[in-house]
Amino acid sequence: MSATAEAIPGSRLGRLLAQRYIPPFKHELPGNMAAMLSNERLLQKLQENCKLLKRWLWLNVNLQSRLLRDRLPPPPARLLWLSPSGNSIGDSVMELAGRVLLGAYEVDLLTDKFYAELYSHDRYLRRVFTDPRAIDPSRYDFALQDFFNTRSIRLKCRLCPRLPFATMQGFFWGADYNRILFSYYRINHLLGYPHTEDELRPLLRSHLFLEDEPSPSPRERGRKRVVMVLGGAHAARTYRQWPDVIRCLIVAWLPGQAFPDFILVGSRNGLAFAEPVMAAFGPGKAQSFIGALSLRATARLISDCDFFLGPDGGLMHCAVSLDVPGVALFARSRPDLLLPPRTDMQPIYDPTSVNNTPPQAVAEAVRSRWAALAMAGALPRDVVEI
Repeated sequence: MSATAEAIPGSRLGRLLAQRYIPPFKHELPGNMAAMLSNERLLQKLQENCKLLKRWLWLNVNLQSRLLRDRLPPPPARLLWLSPSGNSIGDSVMELAGRVLLGAYEVDLLTDKFYAELYSHDRYLRRVFTDPRAIDPSRYDFALQDFFNTRSIRLKCRLCPRLPFATMQGFFWGADYNRILFSYYRINHLLGYPHTEDELRPLLRSHLFLEDEPSPSPRERGRKRVVMVLGGAHAARTYRQWPDVIRCLIVAWLPGQAFPDFILVGSRNGLAFAEPVMAAFGPGKAQSFIGALSLRATARLISDCDFFLGPDGGLMHCAVSLDVPGVALFARSRPDLLLPPRTDMQPIYDPTSVNNTPPQAVAEAVRSRWAALAMAGALPRDVVEI
């Protein structure tokens, strides 16, 4: 679905309501917008449309509609990107992916304190704030806001009430869609479409820049390492059969190649899974950093590994952003809506739960992916060729 709301015939109210399921740009966006529209019951449609009208009224009552723009000012304008909260680490990484197109601008970011460390010393962000009180609005020419909702409008009114602004998402919400593509496409729209589809295609991925972060466990020369994520925030995306996967890999690893070292990472909810996984490896084949590192240090450790293995989640998105190939388990959310179009991350998908995938299938996917990467030269040169 690529038509913008402005191109839809009908009343002004109809065009406003259509923005809920029509992306605010002309690019094709993978997502379930059409299914959402066709399956939405009347009562739900009324409720969601009432929310949209409330946000539109709130925007006008607070005199912000007159400052709303659909284009960014020309560079080198000073932009303040208001992204104070997100649903998850992965959402933040995906939704900020398009900042790559803003290299000609001076961009400062306001974001959640938990995610902020990922963007320290970023190539495309000048400063990163976690406290709105630390921001001087007179330093900026323009604001870029994530959403239209009561909270975001209140923040805009309190922090920079006279600053012209644009929104990333506008009134579009409720659908599942590829947030990486959305970020790039929306910024390309706000820039006036300077990039063609062919020019955008090789850029469409997320990025993290952690070169300045000391490694918690520097790579040993000649040793291959797999980073494995244990635990998870949601039961459907928390794989509980890792010990069986490890035993399958040890019994039937690739001929002619040394079995890699494993680095275990994750938040404290992964500690409950660590002991049986470590026992499955045996002495000296795995090292656990679960619950012991900051988010940035964990991401830096992931970047020092050759291969990722784990479920869909924030650390998987960090691996994708750091060009670490691997195998990731997905449930409920379609992989094509969470991964960039070109990726070295092989998905295993089940519509209900990652635990519906047998350990043997996970192990076979790891062996197959590792072999393919080795043959393509995507693993370090001292890997024995197959």
